[in-house]
Amino acid sequence: MGDTMNRYRCPRCKAPLDIPEGRDEAVCPVCGHVMPRDELLPQRRYLTGTGRLAVLILLLATLAGVWLYIGLDAGARDTKSPQWNSLSIADEPRASNVTPRSFDLWELHPDDTVRLVNVDTYSYTGGLEARLAGPALRTGEQVIALEILGGELVDQATHEYEYRGKPFLWFEYTILASQNRPGYDMLLDNPPHLHTKRDGTPCPDRLISIGYDPQSYYAQHIVAITIPLDANVTRVYDYRPYRHVELEGWDIFYYDVTDIEWHVSIHINYIPGCNMTPLDYYAVEASR
Repeated sequence: MGDTMNRYRCPRCKAPLDIPEGRDEAVCPVCGHVMPRDELLPQRRYLTGTGRLAVLILLLATLAGVWLYIGLDAGARDTKSPQWNSLSIADEPRASNVTPRSFDLWELHPDDTVRLVNVDTYSYTGGLEARLAGPALRTGEQVIALEILGGELVDQATHEYEYRGKPFLWFEYTILASQNRPGYDMLLDNPPHLHTKRDGTPCPDRLISIGYDPQSYYAQHIVAITIPLDANVTRVYDYRPYRHVELEGWDIFYYDVTDIEWHVSIHINYIPGCNMTPLDYYAVEASR
């Protein structure tokens, strides 16, 4: 029942609405406005206590990738043969205009900075106050740059927690949208999702470890992991990509986490290559 009540808001007065399944129209209990279901505004992201708990669980599970990496077989990580070539990738595009949808771009640079772009797309323009969660961080100084997309940043909240005796935090951004695609584009310095094999070699391999939990809000949620083409991708494992393309000098692995039934972990081992020009986010999304 909580999910249903938080699903919509009145486009006129922004009051929350409880719309039973199967009903095509609603009457706002505050202003009396009568509207069809497709005119309603989806409720803000991560508004409920359940949503906040899910985000926290996701962040903790993602950080568990540090422990998983330490326990990996060293021989498997040392191979210079791109094991991902043996993966069965359907390579069927999933670009569609369904809404609401979410798209995450993780762009991995050789200096261990990571560009993270998160954009949500809705079926209307303007008026939405969206709340988007940032990634897990060790300190706030790991955010080198931040650009708000499709709107204005009106609030930023900091949430702190402890994992395995170590402090972490994440930011929550409240964006007043000026169009139907609010989001953020940030550059991170060596975030907790990126792990380096400490073996004394001149160029040790890296592991990107990202976790996602089931959700019932988005009609589509796609994740793109991008690595420069001249990098040596040695292993792609655990949750598998559905599509692999090359675009403007980058290797792009696409993952569909829309209908997952349990927590999934995305893992890619690679040896960094040369620096590349950052990708056009919208071109990456269009190629999904």
